[in-house]
Amino acid sequence: MKYFIGIDPGVTGGLCVIDEAGRLLHLESCPKTLKGQWEAISRARAVTGEQRSNLMCAIESVHSMPKQGVRSVWTFSGNYHAWLMALVAAEVAYQQISPQRWMKHFGTMPQHSGTMAEQKRKRKHRILHMAEQRYPSTKITLALADAVMLAVYAKEQL
Repeated sequence: MKYFIGIDPGVTGGLCVIDEAGRLLHLESCPKTLKGQWEAISRARAVTGEQRSNLMCAIESVHSMPKQGVRSVWTFSGNYHAWLMALVAAEVAYQQISPQRWMKHFGTMPQHSGTMAEQKRKRKHRILHMAEQRYPSTKITLALADAVMLAVYAKEQL
């Protein structure tokens, strides 16, 4: 059996594990500490029966954006690299996937006029809707939807 992890590395992101049949096995919010991130990866491995060789992770790649504050970039980057180190330490194979790449896989995201914040909000709600359609019996929040769809992307593309 193959297993797939999706990680949205943002502070309000999360981690999702699905199997090759597409069953959602584990879903959790992004931990707030380094130890918490390590424990989250350990829980993900435990759900799969420690199947390192049959486990692939898609983690959303991140970079700084114009007009982001220095502190927020520093925090975001630190969180992202902590996830990468936890994956390496747990011997979980991973690929860094740009948001544009995985979102394009699921079709065109709505392009709206308005501020960047309004566009992001509408895009996030579209992703949430897709995740809820795939897993109607699971309570998926706006914060966890990207992780769910990254896991689905990993299953379908990696």
